[in-house]
Amino acid sequence: MVYLRLKSLTTLSKFRFISLLIIIIMIAAPAALRDPYITHILTLGSIYAIFAMSWDILMYTNQLSLGHSFFFGLAAYLTALLNSIYKVHPTLSVLAGVAVTAVVGLGLSIPFFKLRGAYYALAMAGLAEIATLTVKAYSDVTGGEEGIRGITPFTTNYLGNYYIAFSVMLASLIFLYYIAERSRFSLIFKAIRDDEMAAKSLGIVVHRYRLLCLVLGATFAGLAGSIYATYLTIVNPNVLAIVPTTALVVTMGMVGGVHTIIGPALGAYIVIFLNSFFRIAEIVRLLAYGLTAILILLFLPGGVIRYLSRAIDYLSKAGRV
Repeated sequence: MVYLRLKSLTTLSKFRFISLLIIIIMIAAPAALRDPYITHILTLGSIYAIFAMSWDILMYTNQLSLGHSFFFGLAAYLTALLNSIYKVHPTLSVLAGVAVTAVVGLGLSIPFFKLRGAYYALAMAGLAEIATLTVKAYSDVTGGEEGIRGITPFTTNYLGNYYIAFSVMLASLIFLYYIAERSRFSLIFKAIRDDEMAAKSLGIVVHRYRLLCLVLGATFAGLAGSIYATYLTIVNPNVLAIVPTTALVVTMGMVGGVHTIIGPALGAYIVIFLNSFFRIAEIVRLLAYGLTAILILLFLPGGVIRYLSRAIDYLSKAGRV
């Protein structure tokens, strides 16, 4: 018993050490390299990591959303409107966008209460499509296809924007990982995910925890969308669209590994890097990017995080030999 406890503590300490090392590298590398383009990629990676984690938290209770871009785009547009038209401070604009998106997520629990599986996925996809068409139709307010420009950023310094996005991503990761994997909700989420009927028979009020995940997913998707708007200083209907926005976040989750929180965050950086890397060959960019994503899904079916965990375990065992 003592040996097993020491073994688990050793593995945990190594995991924490590797996590701390990655955080230090992510903090130091942009300042050391001072390359605006690389920093831009990492900033986008951090924003999309928040978005990907917000999608993954829904998956803990089997709420596959094919319209998660609705929350992302809604907050982005609210932030843009408040900031550019009403001249509200960026911080207050972001907070307002996140708050409204959380309330909308709570409200959606009423009409979507009984929807499951494909029905829920299609309902969310329809919602995102309706929002996209609405934004295009009311061009006097939303700018139509051109979108809204002239949004005031937090800062014009590229390193400053990166550290803001990374700090928010790290705080979101810690919070969502604790809720999904370390809190008292963890076993309940897993019970619902594995067998909803069995969970109900044990007295678990399933809709209450689905609601919790929906509100968390909406809130953090809104947070990502609001930061996205203030960083790029422009939003257009693409932020609400199923393709490319929802398709992108689903790819990030699958590449990184669903039901892990950390996996989709890692997947976001991988997908954003691949997307940027293949821009050097614009003609074949989409083909090369899609083919690479398919190969990852085929040969790493559990996501990158599963095989990374196995590598850490292997190195831990090798170190004890």
